[in-house]
Amino acid sequence: MSCLYCGAKLVIPVERFARRPRLQRLEEWERGFNIGLLPQMLDGEKLADLVEWLGDAEGGVARILQSNRGLPFIRLSTSEERDLVCTKLKSLGLRFISLADDELLREPSRLRSLRFADLVCVGQDIAGRSFIIGWDSIRLIVKGRLYVRRIESVESKKGRRERETIDERELIFDHPALDLYDRTGRSWRIVASSFDFRCLGERMLLTAEGNFHLLSEAIRERASCAVYDDYDSVRRLLDDVWPPAEQKASIGWRRGGFLRINTASTTLLTNEAQLTRYGRWRYLLLEREGGPLNSS
Repeated sequence: MSCLYCGAKLVIPVERFARRPRLQRLEEWERGFNIGLLPQMLDGEKLADLVEWLGDAEGGVARILQSNRGLPFIRLSTSEERDLVCTKLKSLGLRFISLADDELLREPSRLRSLRFADLVCVGQDIAGRSFIIGWDSIRLIVKGRLYVRRIESVESKKGRRERETIDERELIFDHPALDLYDRTGRSWRIVASSFDFRCLGERMLLTAEGNFHLLSEAIRERASCAVYDDYDSVRRLLDDVWPPAEQKASIGWRRGGFLRINTASTTLLTNEAQLTRYGRWRYLLLEREGGPLNSS
């Protein structure tokens, strides 16, 4: 809470604070706090109590909690709301974890190529920097897909305030991706559409999809100590907490006929930030718990 006149933050004791947090979606640029339950034996009455207390009208929180996958079930905008939820979880005797967005939004380095050796592999990112990655040091492998949905529309002014869409085009791009995390916290991302598969040698196929499958198998075989996780199996559940990022931009003006000017715009939706958050979330849980967390 803040002052309506000067914007100063108001310090209010927890016992006088609102008894329920606000279940609202944060904007992509906002930084908040994420809370998730650790995999555990869950009591139905406690879960029902928590869901009712949160006021989960749409059922998104209930679906995440019932999956028992150690996923984030709520994202809060302030530390006061985080403390309120943590106090409630402690009173119910539930094991949980709280992570700030700043801990999750560490972008992986985008790898362009790899060279395999017996104990290590040498990777080069799209900026030309080289990395030496030990097979035994890889802690987590997250497999998923990057989705990009691009909507281009042209609108015509209808009256003073109303606008009418006269043309619209939608493009969808879908690329397999693989995120690698080592024991020091470094991370790398391989995207099929921008990777050089010559490291496969004679096994290389004609399609990027087939080469990506072979590459994934080769990495999993060599990094046999790593935990393997499938992001796509939980992507729909994550949409309630980390919705796909949406960017809107104006393309400009277009002539639409005699004395008529139309406006063109583009909307871009992508799950790239969601995949980054999920991979870092699983890695931090893995490090704190010291073992697999119901991974696929």
